[in-house]
Amino acid sequence: MPQSVPFDIPYPARISPDLDRARQHHLEWMRAMGLTTGEKAIRRYARWTLSELAARFYPTAFAEDLELAADAIGWFFPFDDQFDGAEGDRRDAAHAACGELRAMTLRPAGTPTRLPVAVTRSWGNIWTRESLGMSPSWRERAAADWREYFAGYAAEAAVRREARPIPVEEYLHIRRATIGVKPVLGLAERVQHCELPASLAAHPHLDQMRNLVADTVTYANDVCSVEKEEARDDTFNLVLILQRHHLTRRSEAIRHIQGMMADTIHRFEQLRYALPALCRENGLREDEAAVIGRFVRDGMESCIRGNYDWQRESGRYTPADVIPGSRANYLEDLVTPSPESRRRTTS
Repeated sequence: MPQSVPFDIPYPARISPDLDRARQHHLEWMRAMGLTTGEKAIRRYARWTLSELAARFYPTAFAEDLELAADAIGWFFPFDDQFDGAEGDRRDAAHAACGELRAMTLRPAGTPTRLPVAVTRSWGNIWTRESLGMSPSWRERAAADWREYFAGYAAEAAVRREARPIPVEEYLHIRRATIGVKPVLGLAERVQHCELPASLAAHPHLDQMRNLVADTVTYANDVCSVEKEEARDDTFNLVLILQRHHLTRRSEAIRHIQGMMADTIHRFEQLRYALPALCRENGLREDEAAVIGRFVRDGMESCIRGNYDWQRESGRYTPADVIPGSRANYLEDLVTPSPESRRRTTS
């Protein structure tokens, strides 16, 4: 697996000192939420070291804040795997759960799910905790980011069904939703106590920076995961797109992605350099401008660097975790309602 492919990331490696506490809490939470119940699934999940990813994403989060972060970051991966190779009833169940998750973002936090399966119950728990103490404008933005993330799975599924060549820009547009970076950055505001000023939070300048962060995570992820996806005949990967539609060898495709990473970080730094002037133009106070600086440093930079460092060490991208397309890739089925819950829903 190409975990050792280097990218030039100009930000320091950082990690929260409360990692051990968060890790212990998170594994217990995963079991309590029904996301990992069998011993085989628990062992495989533990090798992915997702609490470490949360601690790298949010280096200034501590105690209950980092526990929430670990639960949210850990939730993404078993959820995403529900869609790998899903066919027939399983595919329908995965997309039904995705639809319910979108609907849940439109209801008040804490409202019980109308489709009680593991992914919806657990996400409802996260969303209730994530929303606590946040402003209405933040909750509106964060809910929209989650909806975009959930809706992206339908776009991915459509491309896979069509089995057509997909241009790089179209691919990146879809991945900016499904890579999950926007909800990750929204969570940074919550767990690192740096909620953005409402007057600038949704400004196109910051939105462009968010998209660039998402692109960097996609580049690193797709290089790390290319052999996993190739083993499952899944061509929705930037390396494979460059190889198959631009007639390049793998080494050339990876070098091209390394160049894309450098260009993207350069554009990100240009936008970052322009932030003080943007704050002045929009009349932000000094303390409000400082919050934006913290968000960029502790949220965006840490997302770019933390993802890269974690992927180079995580067991999720080792040969032992490669599952052929003939076998289910998910840890456990988290989207199919039990017969009892079906009866409750229809009664």
